Amino acid sequence: MKRRFGSPVLAVLFSVLLFLTSAALVYGALFEKSFVLPCAALIALEIVLFLIFTFAAYARAKKRRVSEDWTQSVSMEFLSGVSLPVLFLSEHGEILWTNDAFGDLVGKNASELSDEELDAFLDEPLGYERLKEQAPIELRIADCDYKLLPYCVSGEREGSYVCVLIDLSEEKKLRQELKMRNPLIVFFAVDNVSDDPAMSDAAYRGVLARIAPLLEEWAQGLDGVLREVGRDRYLCVIEEARLEEVCAARFDILDQVRALSAGVVEIPVTISAGVAVSAGTLHEKELASYQALDTALQRGGDQAVVRRPGGTVEYFGGRTKTVQRRNRIRSRVVANELSNLVRKSERVLIMGHAMGDHDSFGASVGVARFCMELGAKVNIVLRRQDPNLSPLMETLSGIPEYAGVFLDPASAQDLVGPDTLLIVVDTNNPRTFESPELYENSPTVVIIDHHRKTDEFIVAPKITYIDPVSSSACEMVSEILEQGLERGKLHREEAELLFAGIMLDTKQFTRNTGTRTFAAALYLREMEANPAQTMRLFKTDLDTMLSELEFEQNVVLYRDVIAIAASDKKGTARDKIAASRAADRLLNLKHVQASFALCMIDDCIHISARSAGKVNVQLILERLHGGGYFDAAGAQLRGFDFTGALELLKQSIDAYLDDQL
Repeated sequence: MKRRFGSPVLAVLFSVLLFLTSAALVYGALFEKSFVLPCAALIALEIVLFLIFTFAAYARAKKRRVSEDWTQSVSMEFLSGVSLPVLFLSEHGEILWTNDAFGDLVGKNASELSDEELDAFLDEPLGYERLKEQAPIELRIADCDYKLLPYCVSGEREGSYVCVLIDLSEEKKLRQELKMRNPLIVFFAVDNVSDDPAMSDAAYRGVLARIAPLLEEWAQGLDGVLREVGRDRYLCVIEEARLEEVCAARFDILDQVRALSAGVVEIPVTISAGVAVSAGTLHEKELASYQALDTALQRGGDQAVVRRPGGTVEYFGGRTKTVQRRNRIRSRVVANELSNLVRKSERVLIMGHAMGDHDSFGASVGVARFCMELGAKVNIVLRRQDPNLSPLMETLSGIPEYAGVFLDPASAQDLVGPDTLLIVVDTNNPRTFESPELYENSPTVVIIDHHRKTDEFIVAPKITYIDPVSSSACEMVSEILEQGLERGKLHREEAELLFAGIMLDTKQFTRNTGTRTFAAALYLREMEANPAQTMRLFKTDLDTMLSELEFEQNVVLYRDVIAIAASDKKGTARDKIAASRAADRLLNLKHVQASFALCMIDDCIHISARSAGKVNVQLILERLHGGGYFDAAGAQLRGFDFTGALELLKQSIDAYLDDQL
């Protein structure tokens, strides 16, 4: 676009020309008469041209003013009549002007609306800083959702803003409808039909033939589609809107299948389910739902796991006590996978749960022997000052390889490098790790545990071997050693520590035992484990015995079937063992179905729970961020006194028992 000179520039130019021609005219009149006539003509021409340019500039200015007035008039008329609410705000949020649509929205003359009323009406202040960003602002007005779009005004009112309000109610309604129609994938797995050795192939097929119609009917009731995708596996597709209906019914399909097998087979037939609420592709949804199913199976089966956005996980079912399987294929696979990881690692760190016991210590020793035979540098991380672990560590004093193996958590942190492997045994809950910081800083992690999975892992393990049907972590490690360690490489002292771990968690082979438990014990006996020597590891001192008696003197019966004992004195690690033993003995009381023992250690309240077989104490303590398995579990509460902890425990017991009614 060509630049136009303004009238001031033309005036100066004509003035200079007029001066020069006037000077030439004067000169001609004095000295050269022939210059007079041309100069006079030139001056006249200049005057005429000046008048022409001046008139043209005036005409252009007038036209521009008319155009601006007309544009402003049309713009204001358009904004006044547009159906969207529009308002002009100053840089301080003051109302300068509003259109009729905004007045209709307000319900009064907008000019009478004060700044305070505006802020109250818009449900939040609209200060200069928010307007300056010129970013959309979502507001809630008269139970409707609006998006405010601010535009900065240039010119005389620079710093002011034209704000347009767009109603989002219909858009959000459509988005919600679309979300509710979001397809979700639900995976089902039949837990243990194939694990009953007494079941013939015909009976096996007969049970599956009865389960499939139940699942098909359940899917059709939700307007879903069900397909068999493998041996004992089914895939169902439903809309997200129907999931809330399923959750409200607490996945009653689990109960229907459980009732189906009652009296038909020796092992109760149950199913597990997994579903993830997520966006993404169908492949991503399938993977997320399969991971949810895997979590349900790792927790022992007979339950459903629902994973929601933000990491929230819901659990349903889990009422049936898990039945031990005879198949040890998984332990053989883990032994091979673990061997490969150990060979690639420069150093291996092993730890159990805080306040370690015979099971976590014995499993740590067994894994250490496995890694030592592969030539790895090994350290076991624990609190060496723990009096409960001192006699266990002394058992290994005669084996040279264990000199310098035991490290406290702070020293272990210095050994973490890019090629460090951390193996965690007898726990899968990061809150109960001996050193959660060590877990978070380790690049490669392996989990070996027999408790039900509780939380999602912060650091994804390379190997996750969680088997709630195993009696103990020592049983699982013994199977790995049997599969991956040469005969004669396990020392007698190590075998006895593993044997002690099994004895602790099975209460001397009276609970949670199966064929795999006795097979592991037989392997350890072959490795020269002496049960009589093992029993010496459980000898206690007088202080521990007195602590146990103190629990038994403070017992209350809650809801007729729950025994709760507590010791409100500040205790030590010894009291935690006393609490677990007290919980065991409380089950001997008539009519008691579950027992809980509470003690305080270092401003943390520890809860030990036991069940006689009808009450799932793991589900009760899960509400308190604890874990375990059906008939033995534990939890730790921080920031509570005994009164608050007891109240929280009772609320969790009430919620569980009321849900079972």
